[in-house]
Amino acid sequence: MSGKPSITRVVKYIRKGDKGDAAETYQLVASHTAVSRTFDDTNSGSWSMSPGTVNVKCVKVSGSDSTVLSALPAGYYIKYSRDGGTQAEIAYSSISGSLVTGTLFGSGTYHLVTFYLYNGSNQCVAVESICLNDNGKNSLSYNIVASISQFKTNAGRTITQTCTCKAYRTIAGNTPAQMGTNDGCALTVAGYDDNNVSHYGYGGSNQIAFSTNSTSDGKYSTRFEVTLKVNNVEVAKLSIPVVMDGAKGEQGPALRGPQAWSDCATGYKFQAGGEGDDFKDVVLFDGDYYSCIKSHQKPASGGYTTNGAGKKILDSTYWTLGDKVELVATKILLATYALVKNLGVEAIDMKDANGNVLFQAKDGVVTCKTGNFDNVNIQSGNIAGFKISGNGLTNDPFKNDAYVIFRNDAHNCFAGIGGNVLPASSGQRAVARFENEDNNDWWGLGHNIAMLLSAKNSDYNHAFIGTGNGTLNGWIGGYLFSKFSCTKANTIYDGYVTLKTNNRWLVYSSVSSSGVALPKLTEVRNALFIGTGVAFCVELTICADLSTTNFDIYGRNKKQDSSKAYPWNTTELPVMTHWDGGRYDSLAMGAGDSVTFLLIYDPSKTGTLDDFSLYYTARIINRQD
Repeated sequence: MSGKPSITRVVKYIRKGDKGDAAETYQLVASHTAVSRTFDDTNSGSWSMSPGTVNVKCVKVSGSDSTVLSALPAGYYIKYSRDGGTQAEIAYSSISGSLVTGTLFGSGTYHLVTFYLYNGSNQCVAVESICLNDNGKNSLSYNIVASISQFKTNAGRTITQTCTCKAYRTIAGNTPAQMGTNDGCALTVAGYDDNNVSHYGYGGSNQIAFSTNSTSDGKYSTRFEVTLKVNNVEVAKLSIPVVMDGAKGEQGPALRGPQAWSDCATGYKFQAGGEGDDFKDVVLFDGDYYSCIKSHQKPASGGYTTNGAGKKILDSTYWTLGDKVELVATKILLATYALVKNLGVEAIDMKDANGNVLFQAKDGVVTCKTGNFDNVNIQSGNIAGFKISGNGLTNDPFKNDAYVIFRNDAHNCFAGIGGNVLPASSGQRAVARFENEDNNDWWGLGHNIAMLLSAKNSDYNHAFIGTGNGTLNGWIGGYLFSKFSCTKANTIYDGYVTLKTNNRWLVYSSVSSSGVALPKLTEVRNALFIGTGVAFCVELTICADLSTTNFDIYGRNKKQDSSKAYPWNTTELPVMTHWDGGRYDSLAMGAGDSVTFLLIYDPSKTGTLDDFSLYYTARIINRQD
């Protein structure tokens, strides 16, 4: 079978003495209903079982009394099967002692071991299963949910009820899901008499509805067993008894509660579980659990007395202190504090002192209204309009205006980034908004900063970059400048004065016949982080440092160097033009001189100046001698 079934199912068959005797229940209770198989790399690559041993004991419940049996009643015996295989008898002393889990599961060959308790009439009265999971992962469990817990019949053994059974599967502790026809599952039902002879059979789908009548199907059946098979392997079984009024086998009432005394309204009908009652009520009152012993309605006031120690207790005419053994034996645990290693539930409610639900896990949805979470690492899911993706949040599928805002209204501080961080009244949209508009120098720092940006330690650094216009009610400026020194005579330094860091240069020369070339087109594109074909216009200011020797600034020209080559006749260098529409090959600079250029790249510019193309030019807009 594909997958590893794991199922824990307690099946009860109720026996009762002569009319008026308390109903009896025999149960098989395992010390552990799940065993984990772990691969141990340190032990020659073997599998280990945890826990190493388990046991299964028989519990007899009669009325409000329960007893763990050291030996089975006369005529009773136990069988077991593995993964729905053939049943084999096993001694009670063997299973109530210590069963080695490695042997029990065939060292991992089997994943579901089921024990069956039979009475002297060969009738199965209780079932308990233990499942094996690998590393606590991919656990798979099956169960059967029936619409009724018992069939009721009259003296003529006529049954008119219809029972609907459904197959459910639970994977890795998630919400149980009903199985479909394509899941390889089949439910079957069979009716058995006191001699374990089958009189009724039907099934073969993931959901069955069956009823019985006065024919042999229902007339001779004392119980109906529903079996769930997946891929032809039995994974779950459910027994539904037939209750005969006043005869042996009448089922005891269902335990209802515990309910808080204060939650039960005036006139609420408490039942003691007597003849004709469907329930036996348990309530929580003043920190104690009480079991109803006489059916009655809750009075409008009172209903309790005070003992000699001043403690409030419920009226002993109707209530008795609950027997904790009874409640545990019926698989209901009442505790102030419980430590549970493995817990599977369908719903959890946590309330405050006023009864308000603060945390609820129900129907696959978790709702939490308050709480503190330490070291939380959420890997998937959604937070408001954001989807958790990797190490961040995104508004995938990018169809909403999800945003993040941090604000301090007391000091007019606002930060926000997202789909839209402007109020609707503004009539505008913005995906980023940073404000620091405190009315006074509250922090005593003397400065307010709305946004601080930085980029450094790369060849080209941009604190911000983008497209579109910038509008500022204030001023923007930078204070960084660069310095360059010409130290070799008869040399024009090419590629040193650039826009990589800033657009303001101080040039100093300590030798004669030296100079610097204007930035090349590729260097400007890299500095501006733009591609080829993109037009630009950017300022460049060069100042001759004080006490400098005269030097030259070179644009594109046809001058020869000492090797008789023309290194400056390249379209990478701008054509240096001035306000009269003329052109300079070079511009002489003396101490204290300054010049500001507009470096303009216009790919649509046509025409020439002295046979030089004009799409990349350095236009002098200010010169001070």
